[in-house]
Amino acid sequence: MLGLKYGCTFGIMEVTMKMSKIVVCALGVVMLANSAFAHDVKLKDQELPFGFPSYFEYSFDYASRYMSEGYVEDPNYNYTRILTLGWSITDNLSFHIGGLERVEHLNKFFSDVAELDCFAGLSLSLPDVPGLGAMEFNMDYIYYNYPHDGAHTHDVDNKEYEIDINATELFLKPGIAFVHDFENDAIKANVNATYELNLERICKFLVFECPMEFWFGNHQYSGCTEHLAAYSLCISPALKIKIKDIIFLGVFTQMSWALDSDVRRYWKDDKDNNSFNMCWGLNFTISI
Repeated sequence: MLGLKYGCTFGIMEVTMKMSKIVVCALGVVMLANSAFAHDVKLKDQELPFGFPSYFEYSFDYASRYMSEGYVEDPNYNYTRILTLGWSITDNLSFHIGGLERVEHLNKFFSDVAELDCFAGLSLSLPDVPGLGAMEFNMDYIYYNYPHDGAHTHDVDNKEYEIDINATELFLKPGIAFVHDFENDAIKANVNATYELNLERICKFLVFECPMEFWFGNHQYSGCTEHLAAYSLCISPALKIKIKDIIFLGVFTQMSWALDSDVRRYWKDDKDNNSFNMCWGLNFTISI
C-alpha cells in the first residue's frame, strides 16, 4: 500500500510538472507574440524583402497518446511540433515547405524522437467558384521518416503525395483529401468537414471547433482488409482561445470508431486499441 501510495504521488507530480512546463512555455510565447503584434500586423500585409516568407505557422500539440486516422500507433504521451513557411507566387498561388517532429515520452527520464517528416507543396485559392464560393486546393509531397520501428531496431520511411480540396465558405467547410504512397502502391482518402462556433456570449475570444474525417483506403492503410474499405470515422472537438486571429490556445479530444468488420477485429486484437479509441491533448498555434 505504501509503494502504491508513493507511486501514485510521484505519477501525479510527474504529470503536473509536464503540464506546468507546457503552460509556462505557452504563456511566454503568447506574451512575446502579443507584444510583437500589438498592432495586428501580419507578414502577408507587409512589403517584405525578396525571399522572405510571406506566411509562417508553428503549432505544438501535447497528447495523451498518438492516434493516426483513429488507430493508436503509440500509447505513450507524445508531443508534436509542426513548422510551415510559405511564399506567395501570385495573388492566388503560393509555395510552402515545412517539417514535423513527434517525440514520444517513454518514461519520466527518457524521450525518443518517433517521427521526423518534411513536406513541400503548392496552394491555390479561388475566391469565387460559381455555386461553391471560395475554394482551396493543396498539393503536397511528403516524406515520412520513423527513426525506429516498433522494436526500436532500424529506420523506416515512406513517401506520399497528397491532394486536398476544400470549399471554405460553405456550411461545415466540406472537403476531400487523396493520398497515394507510390512506393508501396497504397491509397487512402478522407471526406472531411469542420463545424465552427464563436462562443462570444461566454467570451469574445472563445471558439468551438469540431473537425470530422471519414477515412477509406486499401489494405496498406486499413491494416487488414484485402479490399478498399471505409475503415474509420474520427471526430476531434476542440475548445480554443483565439487572440487577434494569430494565436490559438486550446484543449482537444479525438474520438474514433472502426467501421469495417475486419478493421474492428484487427483493432481489438491489438493491446492498445479497441473498436472505439480516444485521446486528449493541448494545442498551441501561432499563424502569421
